[in-house]
Amino acid sequence: MTKKYDKEFKMHTVQLIQEDVKTVAQVAQEMGLHENTLYCWLAEFKQNGNKAFPAAGS
Repeated sequence: MTKKYDKEFKMHTVQLIQEDVKTVAQVAQEMGLHENTLYCWLAEFKQNGNKAFPAAGS
């Protein structure tokens, strides 16, 4: 079963990486996520900005 993360969690995670606070590898390890998941979130954020990660059904 796939774990679901809310928009706020994804935005916070992307912010950590974008502001050079932490590397993708560091965040992935600390949060128990796969690096590819974070790269997908980063790509979506870069493409859609604050409209990234819409809620289910949006």
